[in-house]
Amino acid sequence: MNNNNNNQIENQNQNQNQNQNQNQNQNANQIEMKNLEKKVTKNLIKDYSNLLKGNSFKDFSIFVENKSNTFEIKAHKSILSSRSPFFNEFLKGKNHLNSISLKQFNKKEMESILSYIYYGNISFENQENLLQLLEISIYFKLNLLKEIIQKKIPNSINYSNFFQFFFQNRNLNSNEIEIKCFELINQNFSQIQNNENLFNLTKEEIIKFIQFKKKKKKFFNLIFFNF
Repeated sequence: MNNNNNNQIENQNQNQNQNQNQNQNQNANQIEMKNLEKKVTKNLIKDYSNLLKGNSFKDFSIFVENKSNTFEIKAHKSILSSRSPFFNEFLKGKNHLNSISLKQFNKKEMESILSYIYYGNISFENQENLLQLLEISIYFKLNLLKEIIQKKIPNSINYSNFFQFFFQNRNLNSNEIEIKCFELINQNFSQIQNNENLFNLTKEEIIKFIQFKKKKKKFFNLIFFNF
């Protein structure tokens, strides 16, 4: 009887060890696969970065302006049309088209957008240019980039720049940006009540701000009285 029990215990231990080894092997394989996937992604980014920087097989020219000088930036039709709905619509069925003039954008802005189009990378170092990048992402119909920038902008708005963001947002009509700016105007109203920028608000914007204040006050009273 004791021998049978010992055999059962030994078999159970062996099974447990086998299961542990299998789990360890599976975990090791999963880690290895994740590392390989990262390596593939890294190599893909590097390859497309080199493709953008080099001159091989480029068949399309983008003309932009920078301080009254016109610059030509070379690119690949296939990549532009596959990554940007704007370029896809522009180039569709027009094999004879080899260039486009986008002089409303400067060289640096266009290079930033092309970096995103080619390999999904864009620099957000200059926070003041976020609204310009947002405008460009909307123009080229890059919806994911637009979403990323819209999430970043509210965290970049502060006391020193909220009027700048507010006025630039007139063309974009972003609700998130407007609310963030209204919050800062509301919080700092005593300090900015004589600021000339405040007098540049339109009648509609003033009405919106008053409505915003009323909502905030109503919400505060609701919370306060519930406690």
